[in-house]
Amino acid sequence: MMMINIRKLKTKLSVIYWLEFICIPLVPLAFFLFGYPSTLKIATNSYISMLLHSFILFQGGLFWMYQSKKLVKDENKSMVMLFQFLKIVDLCLITLTPIYFVFNPSLNFIDTYCSYFFYLFSIIEFIHYYECQLLYSSVRELNFVCSRGQLKKSRIKRWIAYSSKRI
Repeated sequence: MMMINIRKLKTKLSVIYWLEFICIPLVPLAFFLFGYPSTLKIATNSYISMLLHSFILFQGGLFWMYQSKKLVKDENKSMVMLFQFLKIVDLCLITLTPIYFVFNPSLNFIDTYCSYFFYLFSIIEFIHYYECQLLYSSVRELNFVCSRGQLKKSRIKRWIAYSSKRI
């Protein structure tokens, strides 16, 4: 019975991390194919904000892949330290990106819109991964959160706190 639950959980985690990894190239590709006029030149601001977003998505995929593999193996202190370091790197990049935008303004409205869209989406992803859970898989979970009046801590934040005490 326990083995079936681990297998289902591993499958669910595999789906999550593959979707995270697939989104890394697909989100910018879809934007350029369907949302960006081909006659406009793309400024570096759009590329910078898309790279920031992709970097944060990669971390989410890496985390869920590690959680999937951890079902079989023991905790790894270096992975905990890696995610603590990546959180600091993300905060630095999120802080420096608007400074880059100020000193390198976009040439057109669409590029400015794209830059800020991906930048804001990166902040939302960062908050979702490292601070509090923003997505819930069931109405019951959502009702519980609403009744408490407080969002749940993110899975990475709980994992880092637990692993830091344990290792």
